[in-house]
Amino acid sequence: MPADKWRWETHTDSKRAGVLGHASFLSIGVDGEETNPVIRGYHMQKTLFCGVIGPPPKDVDVDEPPPEIENGRDCKIDRITANTLTKQGCAVCHQFMEALGFGLENYDFRGRYIAHEKDKPECDISGKGKSNTIGSSGGVVNLGNFNSPQSLAESLVQSGQISKCMIQRLVEFDIGNKIRNKDPIITKLNDQFSKSESFKDLVKYYVMLPEYRLRK
Repeated sequence: MPADKWRWETHTDSKRAGVLGHASFLSIGVDGEETNPVIRGYHMQKTLFCGVIGPPPKDVDVDEPPPEIENGRDCKIDRITANTLTKQGCAVCHQFMEALGFGLENYDFRGRYIAHEKDKPECDISGKGKSNTIGSSGGVVNLGNFNSPQSLAESLVQSGQISKCMIQRLVEFDIGNKIRNKDPIITKLNDQFSKSESFKDLVKYYVMLPEYRLRK
């Protein structure tokens, strides 16, 4: 579509909800015109859960697609599962990425709903994901299963995870540095937000804290 003819698009898909259903979000984590559950899940983990995932091993070529499975279907989800989630040493990090990325695999690089992989009708997409995040001890914490932007949003809101991450990003933006989610000021702000659920009130409360007013 020409740039001078951009228009609002109204979706009738009941599985979309809020910004998570926008193409601007669903286009995150693509490789050319192909979705990549690993990259998409990585960015979701950082953006929605404030999760920290270390860099891949030096001997791993992240640009190399997973090899085909012998005597198996040539489907993306099968290749990724066999080469990352089931291999010792890989699953430690990948369980926090693919579990999220697979849940939005029904949406292509433009945010359009798809039922199967491009040009591969035999590779149907279930779109089943898990809201896996990193617990305080480093283990897996599953905040719920999802299969659409709407159910992901519900999982994030019900668990309180999205508000915790939002508060952490607010403080990091203000101080210009990373901060631990266990920092005392994060705990204070979480407690305040749980009472009012107002971002405006949260900001007012934050700027009146001694930690904010008296810092050097």
